[in-house]
Amino acid sequence: RRFNELVQYHMILGRKYREQAQYSACRASFRNVMVMVLDTNSAIYKEAKANYDACDTMLEDRF
Repeated sequence: RRFNELVQYHMILGRKYREQAQYSACRASFRNVMVMVLDTNSAIYKEAKANYDACDTMLEDRF
């Protein structure tokens, strides 16, 4: 149960960082979820990967 709460915490934090245009922190937060979950077929991993890629793109567009 604690593990799932931690995963959800990082997902929420990542979304918050994305809304605030803090893309490197956003990327790190979603990367944490991807490392924690490890199952590339799970829905939460896929969502984290999509958000990670979006933050990565936004970060690259800034420079």
